[in-house]
Amino acid sequence: GPDREETVDLIDRGRERAAGWGSGTAGSGCPPPSLPRYGERSLAELVASLLGAMGAPGLRGPIALEPTRRVLLLVIDGLGARLLDRHAALAPFLAAHRREPLTCGFPSTTAASLGSLGTGLPPGEHGLPGYTVCLPGQERALNVLRWEWYGRGPTVDLRDRFPPETLQPERTAFERATSAGVGVSLVGTGTFARSGLTRAVLRGGRWVAAHGLADVIMEAARAVAAPSPEAAPVTTATGAGAGPDRGVGGSSTIGGATIPLAGNRPPGAAGRGPPGAAILPPCCWWRAPMARWGWRPAGGS
Repeated sequence: GPDREETVDLIDRGRERAAGWGSGTAGSGCPPPSLPRYGERSLAELVASLLGAMGAPGLRGPIALEPTRRVLLLVIDGLGARLLDRHAALAPFLAAHRREPLTCGFPSTTAASLGSLGTGLPPGEHGLPGYTVCLPGQERALNVLRWEWYGRGPTVDLRDRFPPETLQPERTAFERATSAGVGVSLVGTGTFARSGLTRAVLRGGRWVAAHGLADVIMEAARAVAAPSPEAAPVTTATGAGAGPDRGVGGSSTIGGATIPLAGNRPPGAAGRGPPGAAILPPCCWWRAPMARWGWRPAGGS
């Protein structure tokens, strides 16, 4: 009948579209998908490569970075390389330092990507492959960002019932770093310090509460100026647990006011980067403004 014919037509059109991916002709203005480069150049390899560049014993990754004593990683949830390319005029400094991007994992959600960043594992291994996950024997899915039940119903904090450290038991990259003698500071909104997602994939570092962009900048600069070798991943108020909700040019990514802040020199911040410090601007969320204030990009990556 008509329903079956419509279904067959949809299937045929889907096959034609899929056949065009390899040649980049699938749909008007639609580029072929970027497959995750696990083991080579994905978010899962970032922190290990970063720590290897710092000379941390027993920690090394495949991404080539020049040696450095300190590293600052700025996390901007939702800001990818393609979004930056489309709105380069809003972030001229970031656009000028564009390099070969990393690939995010699949699916490219906040929970899965932060999980790969923090654990050094692809989503299929760290076990948080999306915004929600189904738990055996439970009628409702777990909201990973809030560590509550997803959907309608009473709000219940599930951190005691399903401890994040049990649900994601692998050692994080930050735990390995601290064991190797590298100090790690995570700067962000205090609300996220003990959130379920933080405990699951970002545990191991010292959380520094900051309120607003200016506080984030100052606390991050203070962390990397510490006497001991320091890695300071920084998550802004739109990061681990909040997620982006407004977009640039109609896209559901990061708030329009954030790109100019991330792409230009904030007032009063010049000269705060200590000697021997590097920033690492990878593709999925991160582009750090501090290079403009006397920092240098790490390894051209």
